[in-house]
Amino acid sequence: MLTLSRRTAIPLPAILAGAVGLARVARADDPPFIPNQVVVELVPGALLADFNARYASVTIESIPGRPIHLLLVPAALDAPAFLALIAGDPDLVVAELNSIAEDINPEPGTQSIFLPRTGPAMLAQESIDIIDAPEARSASSGAGVLVAVIDSGADANHAFLAGALAPGGIDLVGDGAGTSDAPDLIDNDNDGLIDEAVGHGTIVAGIIRLVAPDALILPIRVMDSDGGSTIFRLTSAIYRAADAGADIINISLGTTADPVLLREAVAYATASGALVVASAGNENTESPLRSPASLSLDGALGVAATTSTDVKAEFSNYGTPIALSAPGVGVIGPTPGGGYGEAQGTSFAAPLVSASAALVRSVAPLLPPDELRVRLASTAAPIDALNPGFEGRLGAGRVNAARALGLNAPPLAQSADLNNDARVDADDLYLWHLSPRDLNSDGAADAADAAQLKVWLQSR
Repeated sequence: MLTLSRRTAIPLPAILAGAVGLARVARADDPPFIPNQVVVELVPGALLADFNARYASVTIESIPGRPIHLLLVPAALDAPAFLALIAGDPDLVVAELNSIAEDINPEPGTQSIFLPRTGPAMLAQESIDIIDAPEARSASSGAGVLVAVIDSGADANHAFLAGALAPGGIDLVGDGAGTSDAPDLIDNDNDGLIDEAVGHGTIVAGIIRLVAPDALILPIRVMDSDGGSTIFRLTSAIYRAADAGADIINISLGTTADPVLLREAVAYATASGALVVASAGNENTESPLRSPASLSLDGALGVAATTSTDVKAEFSNYGTPIALSAPGVGVIGPTPGGGYGEAQGTSFAAPLVSASAALVRSVAPLLPPDELRVRLASTAAPIDALNPGFEGRLGAGRVNAARALGLNAPPLAQSADLNNDARVDADDLYLWHLSPRDLNSDGAADAADAAQLKVWLQSR
């Protein structure tokens, strides 16, 4: 075995010779991955250039401000062999395959994810009524909340999304399309279909706008036009969303791998104050449950899909890590080019939960993400009795936006909307000084609540 110091550069032939006895052969049950790429996290202060010099790897991309890097492995090695080679390096914290993350269409083999519909049909759709969104909008509009949509981008020119997209959208695919959710006319996943995921992110963004009309949406593009992505892009997107100040992070895709770096990113976002909402996936299975929906212990809120009668959608994944369900059949949203479309999948159930969370966060801006999650769960409609055989594996129930806001339910104790005008502003801060209450859920109604509310108001 090679003994490597931080400053020792070893010629490539010596590296390859040492790799012979260390190589881990890719297994048939490995989740799909990019064969010539790995993702590494180095110890603070370690020099990436030195690491690359030791192993003849090349940096493809890095996550800004973090020692997390996507590397191209030497041509003579594949990714599993390279991971075996670098194991034990003192500069290494984590090294992983760059596994595939994707959205799986519940109707494989179809060219498009949606069926054409109309704007009026979108506004009158059953999915919105099921979660009591019209009633919820009487108590909150989502104002002051930033929702990051990690997806395929969004059509900024669509009339329904006018004024809804925050500036500074981020493209992590890097094919020149930006965040536009546009076709590239390439069969990126070699399935015989072209651009079958175009519109995915636009529909997701539109659903959020429909439920929480005044929330701002930050598109972060990680999927190509066929719905493909990687754990590096997804990890980078979560960090970027949290650093951009996102209150809610919607992720309507996932991976069957269990990457440590994805866990770290979700935990970071949660600690930063963001609620991470992720779709469960569309394979009608409990194992493997797609990550990050499976990362409930790290703060993610996994979402399964139900029908209009609160029965599990036949395609929806399920399992004990799932936190909530939401309608995922016949959901209608805007599509690129100015149209509207009907789609199905847990991808479109997740934004109904994200938008409900945005409504709550808008009037309870100091509510921590773990308690926001509890609030959504505790006010959900119970559905276990309607789903024999899936009890406890569809979350706490089907989300109800109105009840989460305290309508026909126990009041939202941390609401800062003290004058009940469906928004939080300086008038509410004045009223707090007249009658203090615990807004940040730390057990005390004190100056910290007023100070934090003032900071929040100034940042909006």
